[in-house]
Amino acid sequence: MYRNLSEYEVIMPYQQPLVPFIVHVADPVDLPIRKRGEAGLCRISETRLVSSGPRGLHISAVGSDGEDLAIAIAAAGEGWTDGQTVRLRTGGLVATVRLDPWHLAFHDADGRLLTSQNLDETDISERLRILPFGRSYAEGRIVAYHETFTALPDEHFYGLGEKFTEFDKRGQRCIAWNYDAFSSESERSLKNVPFYLSTRGYGVLVGSGMATEFDFCHSTHAAVQITVPDDLLDYYVLAGPRPADVLRRYHALTGAPVVPPRWAFGTWISTGYAARDDRSDGAIYHQERVVELARAIREHAVPCDVLHIDTQWQRYDHWCDLRWDVERFPDPRGMLKELAGLGFRVSLWLNPYISHLSPVFGEAEAAGVLMRRRDGSTFVADSWHGAQPACGIVDFTTPAGVAWFQDQLRPLLQDGVAVFKTDFGEGVPVDAHTVDGRPGEDVHNVYSLLFNDAVADVTEQVHGHRVVWARSSFTGGQRHAGQWSGDTNATFTAMASTMRGGLSYALSGMPFWSHDVG
Repeated sequence: MYRNLSEYEVIMPYQQPLVPFIVHVADPVDLPIRKRGEAGLCRISETRLVSSGPRGLHISAVGSDGEDLAIAIAAAGEGWTDGQTVRLRTGGLVATVRLDPWHLAFHDADGRLLTSQNLDETDISERLRILPFGRSYAEGRIVAYHETFTALPDEHFYGLGEKFTEFDKRGQRCIAWNYDAFSSESERSLKNVPFYLSTRGYGVLVGSGMATEFDFCHSTHAAVQITVPDDLLDYYVLAGPRPADVLRRYHALTGAPVVPPRWAFGTWISTGYAARDDRSDGAIYHQERVVELARAIREHAVPCDVLHIDTQWQRYDHWCDLRWDVERFPDPRGMLKELAGLGFRVSLWLNPYISHLSPVFGEAEAAGVLMRRRDGSTFVADSWHGAQPACGIVDFTTPAGVAWFQDQLRPLLQDGVAVFKTDFGEGVPVDAHTVDGRPGEDVHNVYSLLFNDAVADVTEQVHGHRVVWARSSFTGGQRHAGQWSGDTNATFTAMASTMRGGLSYALSGMPFWSHDVG
């Protein structure tokens, strides 16, 4: 039975901006701007070493707001102290902690300074230009923690995921928040990784899924500032000296890359996306047309290892319910068998949103696997920006949601589908809630990782590989053996932007990535 949209309040996961052609999907919550003279900055005023051992240091601190703070420097290594300074050596890194006044610096094994906290960068009138190590309040509550490092004049920074802006991030202010980017020509990114590499031979990974902001010498050329709107500040400093050494340590923390099977390195050809429900005889979205395309590819000796069937293998207004449109594809098993006989692996498109018009929406709702509103009712969102009916969002933060989604995919894999294109995944609104009550803001970035985990895991169970043709990702996404740059314009400007995105992503730990060619 079809659901009526009137049964639900449709929540638009974006705000209508002043400039009509800029659309931000599921915007992060903006941090407040302090008024002149408004208090709210808490920095470290005094510290005391509580304990030290083979696993690191525990330090008790008092902030300038009078509140107690706990600082932990976790590392397996050896350390020593003279009462005022503590040094901790682990691998190729030495952390030097000065207790009074507080300061933290990192050196390599030879004693060369890698980076150090910048606690008091001011302008000529002695006004603070940075957010030093500490936290900030607004309206009586903690809104963010922050850290600032000194940036040397010849230091440059790379990474942060698939960022389409200039390859060198020095001079940029970037936010680690997954967007439906709608192109590759802006700072908005589908695959954010809160990790960067420095030319001084170290890297920094922030352990947060929130909308972390990185200011690389943008507000002041003297500093790199990191602002994290989370309940704590958690980051890792990884020593080189080579970029490959830093990435090796990054992979040890977040997971090693998975090498795709040989066929995945070949040419993938797609039926393409159709923005309307074209059921004419000439439309590609028919079983006969797909088979004709496959035969033509072979007849003309066009290299192709993977044939991808995009959105309309499902009913047009039911995306994405993971059910064949039997009017267009009356015998999908037979088609898959014939395509395999022609030497193709078949890819199918999917995303994690289910149209409220599909009967599968009701099944997912009854199973309790869709994200919710604060009052516990099903969250229904305009995930397609008006192009498709409003959708429910599968909740991959619970084992039940993962198992339910995998149960929908397993029969398709068993019938002969080789791989899935895991589209979307960047659109969890901040006011949605998981089944267990966590706000969408907390899971927005990590959602794409969990989505791809679910699909890669079930694909591996059936076929023994972890390839997903993923559009969005986050920290650790290298454990999914293949991603692409998302939709972009066929222009030289977009080509250059796409290449910058791929290079930045490579220096964020992802070795297997590609892009559209037309």
